[in-house]
This record gives sequence, C-alpha cells and structure tokens, in this order.
Amino acid sequence: MNAEELIKECAKQQDPHFHLTDEKKKAMSEALEMLPQGIEIVDIGHVSDYGPIFEERDMKVISYNLPDDMHFFNMPCKYIIMRHVLEHSPFPLLVLKNLYASLEDSGMVLIILPKSSYWIDEYPYHYTVMSKKSWIHLFKSAGFEVEKVEEGTWTKRKDIVDIEFRFLLKKKLGVEE
Repeated sequence: MNAEELIKECAKQQDPHFHLTDEKKKAMSEALEMLPQGIEIVDIGHVSDYGPIFEERDMKVISYNLPDDMHFFNMPCKYIIMRHVLEHSPFPLLVLKNLYASLEDSGMVLIILPKSSYWIDEYPYHYTVMSKKSWIHLFKSAGFEVEKVEEGTWTKRKDIVDIEFRFLLKKKLGVEE
C-alpha cells in the first residue's frame, strides 16, 4: 500500500488524525510563524491541505505530492516545509541529504514531527521515531544548522494531547554536499 492509498484507507475508517481540524490549522499557523512572510515554499506531502493558512502569510505554495520515492526529492528551492512526513521514511538521512542538496544557499526547511514519547506506540507506519536530541543530531549529520526548535500541540483526543516538534533548519554556506 502506498502513502496515498494509506491516507484514503484511514479516512474511510474515520481516523481523526487525517481530518483537518481547527487545532491542526492553529498548529500549522503557529509553525509557519517560524518562517518569513511572503515567500515561495515547497510543501512536501500535504498538497496544500493548509492553503488558506499559507495565503494568510502571503506565501506562494508549490505542492509536491509525496510519491513512494520521497527519498529522491530534487527540486531547487529556497524554502521547504515537511509536516508529519519524515517519520514515514525508513531512511530519513537520505531524505535530509536530498533536501539539503536541493536547497539554494541559505535555504531553510521547516520539519514538523511527532514527539516520540507521546506517539511511539500509536502508528505502525511511523518508521522513524526519535527523541528531539536524536533528530537534531541527524539534521546536523545531513549538513544543516538547527536555527530554532519548538514544541506545540498538534491535536487533542479525549485525555491525550499530541505534541509535535518543529525544527527550523538552515543550509550551511560553503559546505560540500
């Protein structure tokens, strides 16, 4: 089953994690505050589910519909956002190195991931689950500078609050890929 089929199947089962709620919109709006307004940004994986939120920040979105081969992303750009995507890769370092190679000098990536201590047993299709410290180490291994790290609420279910990490990464100048 590829990613698109999985999303459709979960939606059929009324999985609340695949419905765009007000909480998720708020979380995305908060995350986008980490980036400058008025930019052109590549949205990897969500195909503009959050279009109006990008528009509020005067951002032009280029949607990159996530194929099964996300590890081979190659689109020259200045800004990228990946929201709840990287944890679905069994090879996140390969994905990060390809993102790094695609970025223009001083380009930035906003990567949003589930906080593992809250979600570790929830989703069998999350192949990569790490601590904040481990993610930061992986980002640096791919060549990125970690500009900013935040935690925020993604959604609430009954008595559970789902927390996400928000990492703003910058391409280092003068570093060979």
